Amino acid sequence: MRLAVETLVFTVAFYTANMEDINLALDGKASQVDDYGTFTASIAIDGNTNGNFYSHTGLKGLKAWWLLTLKSMALIREIKIYNRMNCCQHRIDGATVWIGDKLTGGNYEGAAKVGTVKYEEGEIYYIFSGISKAGSSVEIQGAGTEELQLTEVQVYGEYVKNVPCPISLEDLDPGVMCSSLVEKI
Repeated sequence: MRLAVETLVFTVAFYTANMEDINLALDGKASQVDDYGTFTASIAIDGNTNGNFYSHTGLKGLKAWWLLTLKSMALIREIKIYNRMNCCQHRIDGATVWIGDKLTGGNYEGAAKVGTVKYEEGEIYYIFSGISKAGSSVEIQGAGTEELQLTEVQVYGEYVKNVPCPISLEDLDPGVMCSSLVEKI
């Protein structure tokens, strides 16, 4: 009996997303700066995490971007990015993840920087957890001199309404008009 309780605690301790969180990317719309052949942006939100199927930009470096537009405002808690695995895994190194309201591809004014991917050989995916930021878009900006290639992007959180964007829960002041932040749609 004691072993079962310890196992349960271990499982809960490593679950980073809220139990109510869903993968918001599945019903979002993906776009990217350009398509390299048939490797379109929507491939990265089709639910397939097989590293042999991926979106791919033609433009390189900071000019390369991939954008997810959610169906409405959401409180985003975790982003999981699956890397291409059949070649060129290093191309994801230095990619920057942003959350904002109506990002437009390459314009990060008013957006919140979530973090930067630090490539590790053989790593299948990269997780940004504990985010707690509101927004209606997630953008990944390329880096270096390579194209941007993404197998799958999962965005976990929940839809909310009447939220100024982007905002971090830790930054809330009592006077800020955010009383409906946790009000679910």
